[in-house]
Amino acid sequence: MGLSGTIVWSAVRIIAFFLLILGGLLVALLALAAASGAPHAFAPSPGLAAVLFLIAVLLVVFGTYRVRRSILELSSILQVGHKAQVPRWLYAVVGAGLLLLTGAIVLPWIYAPPWPASGSIKHGDYMV
Repeated sequence: MGLSGTIVWSAVRIIAFFLLILGGLLVALLALAAASGAPHAFAPSPGLAAVLFLIAVLLVVFGTYRVRRSILELSSILQVGHKAQVPRWLYAVVGAGLLLLTGAIVLPWIYAPPWPASGSIKHGDYMV
């Protein structure tokens, strides 16, 4: 595999890292729902919650392993001379991307609470 192939596959692994982390968060939310249950939908299931939580942890660990491997491959391309050090800015870029992705997901819940604002008009009180 040439230089461009290594760069492309490293980028694909970094994107897969984001997807695995998001999948882990989704499975962790499902584990939380399974642990608490829903009175109108299903009963609480601690066993299912434990299995889902372990799957979430495995997704996060596997994603972290994949991103470390891709960063090591990229650093081997970027090394000049006999420097055997991994550039820390690669980790910073991946961490900043993860924070940006998490912020984009969390932002709507911060600024749009699930209840109406105080002083807002209740349903049925609209003037036409």
